[in-house]
Amino acid sequence: MVNRQNPRRRLRRRLLENKRAKDVISSLPDEILLHILSFIPTKLAIRTSLLSKRWRYIWCDTPSLYFDNYSQKARVALIDKSLNRYTAPKMKHFRLRTNLKDNNYIKRWIKLAMSRNVENVSLQVTVSGFKIPDEFFCQAIDISSLTEAKLDICINSSARSFKDDFPQAIVLVLDMLVKLQHVEKLTFGGNFLKTLSLAEVLGDPFPMLGVKTLILETGSISKYVVPGIERLLQNLPELKKLTIRARDRHI
Repeated sequence: MVNRQNPRRRLRRRLLENKRAKDVISSLPDEILLHILSFIPTKLAIRTSLLSKRWRYIWCDTPSLYFDNYSQKARVALIDKSLNRYTAPKMKHFRLRTNLKDNNYIKRWIKLAMSRNVENVSLQVTVSGFKIPDEFFCQAIDISSLTEAKLDICINSSARSFKDDFPQAIVLVLDMLVKLQHVEKLTFGGNFLKTLSLAEVLGDPFPMLGVKTLILETGSISKYVVPGIERLLQNLPELKKLTIRARDRHI
């Protein structure tokens, strides 16, 4: 038997079926939608607010914020403005990877995370010329809620500027160690370890840490990271697990 159904009717039926399929997702509880949004970059989570009225404010309570490779100031300003609507009282994950020259945005985002008692932080900041303000990370920020942190410093600087500004990097790194004394799981990148090594060579004091799990991510085990690693291990009386990721090798 030949199906002579009106093409427009068939199209209308398909559109209705597609709409119903979409409504299945929208009808899920907020907790499930927030769980889904917690796995995608923040800029994409914010875009879901355009889907419908149902989605307009869902992202505002997502427990995770991910800022990756932000460099265009116009886009950053838009994200920054959108974050004024962020209402989650508790944050589980905060990740920041940026080469922004404007530290004001970076500081605001970090303070936002800390104000929501964030548990897990991953920071990778490339600052041209290494002009980091004194209060960056080190003052007026409560990080007592942290249980896990991942830190590295990306240095993009001329040799002359690097020599002049490296003392500031040492102060930054050592102050962060003081702040992280209570954190049980830490991950340090290669440049972070190099800075610690220089601090050790210069005789700067290291704080004792309560770390139980330590992960070191470095391109190689070289003379530039060994002093820092040795000093770290001496100041970790509660350490139970150590992982060193050097290129493709895991120790």
